[in-house]
Order: sequence, then structure tokens, then C-alpha cells
Amino acid sequence: MKIAFIYDAVYPWIKGGAEKRIYEIGRRLADKHEVHWYGIRW
Repeated sequence: MKIAFIYDAVYPWIKGGAEKRIYEIGRRLADKHEVHWYGIRW
């Protein structure tokens, strides 16, 4: 399955709770799926 996370702040550049959570979920899903992160470059 292809999964995309679209968020305005991306971990590790922004260290907040939601950013870390999205990162961890995506990292674990990437073992079996194709995962991409899209965010705004600060």
C-alpha cells in the first residue's frame, strides 16, 4: 500500500509531539508499505 503523510511541520526539524508521532507511525509502517512524507520547508 502507498501511504503519504502531509503535514506542515516535519520531525526532526520541528520537535513536537504530533510530529514525533507521525514520524514513528510512518517509520513502522515503512517495513511493509511504501511511505512518503510531505511538508513545508521552513
